[in-house]
Amino acid sequence: MDFQVGDEPQLPGVGEHVTVMTQMESSTQEIHKSLNTIIDYQTHHRLREAQGRKRAEDLNERVMWWSSIEFVVVLLASTLQVYIVKNFFASRNERQYKPLR
Repeated sequence: MDFQVGDEPQLPGVGEHVTVMTQMESSTQEIHKSLNTIIDYQTHHRLREAQGRKRAEDLNERVMWWSSIEFVVVLLASTLQVYIVKNFFASRNERQYKPLR
């Protein structure tokens, strides 16, 4: 019997081909790269969505103020028109139809 102490030498050709573990590692690395790409796309789209939401909220606020101002202007114009028409007919009636004594 012959005993040898120490590490065994590697078999010839073991380091030359792809083993199952390295295929699994490369597959894991590809998945990791793909997930990072997806995270980048999601971040980009979330930023775009936030910008669009901010723009829409600003536009909504401007429309609300503009509508409020238009409402006040229309209300004042209609009140003024009623007052003018009322006075127009009142002054016309007073001029034409004076009571006889």
